[in-house]
Amino acid sequence: AVLNVWGSLGLKRGQFSHLQKIAIDLQDRIYVEDRYYDSASSSYKERIQVFSSEGNFLAVSQQAWPSFDKKGNTYRIVHKLDSATNEFDYFLQKTDAYNQTQEWPLNYKNHSDEYGTSSSSTYPCTKSLSIDSQQNIYLLRCQSSASYNDPRHPHYSLSVHLQKISSTTGTLLAEKEILNGQSEISFTLPTINLAIDDHNLIYLQHDLPDYGYQLSLLGTDNLTVFDNNFN
Repeated sequence: AVLNVWGSLGLKRGQFSHLQKIAIDLQDRIYVEDRYYDSASSSYKERIQVFSSEGNFLAVSQQAWPSFDKKGNTYRIVHKLDSATNEFDYFLQKTDAYNQTQEWPLNYKNHSDEYGTSSSSTYPCTKSLSIDSQQNIYLLRCQSSASYNDPRHPHYSLSVHLQKISSTTGTLLAEKEILNGQSEISFTLPTINLAIDDHNLIYLQHDLPDYGYQLSLLGTDNLTVFDNNFN
């Protein structure tokens, strides 16, 4: 079957699209995330589409990107705006085969000091997560910190942690720092993709800028592999 991603998006002349991710659930439904340029609004947009295994378009999903385990559970990272602080709170959401949902807070917070000389943001590095054969969840926690003591030369600190979380309680089981560096040029974290195979090996594919980073565990190659004990 051929997935007509462009046709189902209704793209017109002057618009273009590129594929970002594909996932398949236990019912063989295919999830496709596209990022496309809309010339009418002069902006980029993202959309998650769902197809049957025969390639027929089923729906546009209004939920966050899903990850699936082998027991029929679906996991998502969702965010909600805290009206009191005007900051986003992040949650790990689990939906079982009977459409019953549980949510656990990830305790990722944004902070600013009272004098406005420093700030930090903590958030999931990627939209997706991975599950091993013991139903443990793995995701990447990113933190961006900035110090503005000298406005002409702000100091940025960027870090990434690999986290292991229980899928039954939402408890943090283990955490490992995989990237810690500074840059006076950019406040943008590198792109890191996370995947895990049937042998519980964790793969991190990363695209790092050429400047300003002191790497702790990630090497110069763009693929790093850990076991599920983070070795």
